[in-house]
Amino acid sequence: MLFTFLMVLAAQLPAQVVVNPKVGINFSGFKGDIKDFQAESRVGWNAGIDLRFGESAFYFTPGLHYYSFTAELQKNSNLQDNIQLEENTSIQSLRAPLNLGIRLTGEGGLMALHARGGIVPSYTLSVQEKENFDLDIDDLNRFNYGANVGLGLDIAIFTVDVNYEFGLSEPFKDSGEKPNFLTASVGIKF
Repeated sequence: MLFTFLMVLAAQLPAQVVVNPKVGINFSGFKGDIKDFQAESRVGWNAGIDLRFGESAFYFTPGLHYYSFTAELQKNSNLQDNIQLEENTSIQSLRAPLNLGIRLTGEGGLMALHARGGIVPSYTLSVQEKENFDLDIDDLNRFNYGANVGLGLDIAIFTVDVNYEFGLSEPFKDSGEKPNFLTASVGIKF
């Protein structure tokens, strides 16, 4: 229903479209128990594209982004010395943010400040399996979602964006934890 509302709103906006490819880094706040080990998210990277529809103060901006982030896995071994085993794995996902934005300082000048917020459906593509840990793609919920807010600054054709995503679903099955992401990205617009 929300998606339909956003699509109808986008159809009502004037026809100007801004294309904004970007790359960035992300920091995830996740720490949880999974099976017989713990996982804690770390730093990752992302690349994607956003579109901006609308010439007025308000605009609609859907996007598609590839995210890869690292998770540190830890567990105690079954050996006598009770050694702690640690491995890093990576998890890849596609994120499709659907945001509404507002231009805070107008458009068309050398610099423009804008804010946005919306929903972020995501789909987990893969997880790198590790020998000492029983973790595979079946341990993850493939479809997840979150809500995000962000600020952006356009400087001529360049963009700088900071977004914070609140996790609304669990990426690891039965973990009870919902991750939050802080993402900083740079891009160009045309």
